[in-house]
Amino acid sequence: MAMTLNAEDIEAITNAVWDEPLTGATHNVATSAGRRLRQLASSAISTDVLPSQAGVAINQIKLAATESAVDHIYEQTLVTISDDGSAVGQCRLIVNYVGSTKVCTLNRNWDVAPVADDEYTITCFSGFMFSNQGIALAGTASTIDLAATALAVDGAYIGSIAYLTTGTGAGQARLISGYATANKRCTVSPDWTTIPDITSAYVVIPVGRAIVDSTSAAGATALATSLLDHELSGHDGAGTVGHALGRAGEGTTAQVYTVTDVTTGLPVADVEVWVTSDAAGANVIARGTAKSNALGQVTLYPDVPVGTTVYVWRAKSGDYVFTNPDTEVTA
Repeated sequence: MAMTLNAEDIEAITNAVWDEPLTGATHNVATSAGRRLRQLASSAISTDVLPSQAGVAINQIKLAATESAVDHIYEQTLVTISDDGSAVGQCRLIVNYVGSTKVCTLNRNWDVAPVADDEYTITCFSGFMFSNQGIALAGTASTIDLAATALAVDGAYIGSIAYLTTGTGAGQARLISGYATANKRCTVSPDWTTIPDITSAYVVIPVGRAIVDSTSAAGATALATSLLDHELSGHDGAGTVGHALGRAGEGTTAQVYTVTDVTTGLPVADVEVWVTSDAAGANVIARGTAKSNALGQVTLYPDVPVGTTVYVWRAKSGDYVFTNPDTEVTA
């Protein structure tokens, strides 16, 4: 028997369907529309319309008065503007939530600021691995005080990166080289270009302690000891530090050369002296630290092994004429 429904009957059935509570006890048939609608809704923590956004910063959003009064409860979730206003489609990560004011601070500024009556949805999210996030409590040129939610373990964040996402100093990232729980204070390196303040949202990104440990006092001492105790054999490439140090280790000590008059045998002062490795005088390997003194002496540091034949050259203004070079053997 066919039944004809009038407009009022259709309206009543429609309203009943849309107003039907979707509970697991009544609508849990596998692949059914009711179950799938419930599954879709389960990813949404909250959906509502925004109150007035007066006084709210460009990196914040104020949620409805009915939202939770528990501080931090929505942190690391996503808030999306989901209606058809000018801000629709924007999605931001919540890094701080104040239950008394319902204000969320976000990981970056809005492109278009939401306004009252815009609809929003808060959904679950766990895509980023942060050690901590929130709003800075204070900052100096080389520190940042983290939020109260930061760990109460000295040194916990050493080796991590403190990154300012919005607010004063946004965009800066610094290595954390120290952490003290007394003020939840991180020491950073290098110093901030712009010092963070109570408007600065931050995240702590876990990296590891290798860089910090290698540049600590103990690490620097170990590196210096390794370098100074390293065997230089094999590090003899021309012009390299190893070559120079190696040659210095096996070469001569300071050589004192005495300039004398070839006729009288007396010392000659104010003579410029230099040494070459070749008789032609092309390759200079040492020069006197000064001109010869009243005793005719000048100190030389030729970079050659002991027992090497070298050639000494002399020059003095005036009428002195030297027979150059003077052939010597280093001792």
